[in-house]
Amino acid sequence: MGVLISASHLLGLLEIIRSNGLTNGEPVGLREHYLQVGAFYSRGFTTGFFLCFSLMLLAIAVGTWYDDRRKRRKAESCRIARLTETSARTIEG
Repeated sequence: MGVLISASHLLGLLEIIRSNGLTNGEPVGLREHYLQVGAFYSRGFTTGFFLCFSLMLLAIAVGTWYDDRRKRRKAESCRIARLTETSARTIEG
């Protein structure tokens, strides 16, 4: 969910850049211009940070799921191997 929200905000920021809408077309003084640019970049930094954070949480969840699945398959194969050895000893004995 966080990935989708961050991605939508990122697309909004990219649209502002594409349309050159940082100052809304109004002539502004130099100080106001730098304040607007600073606010824009801080908003972009925050959006990018939360996008990366959300992707990291998603990667951890997928990695944990994959690791648990791999451990379960390994335990199952070991159990089957032990059952095969036991049944082979029973047949020989």
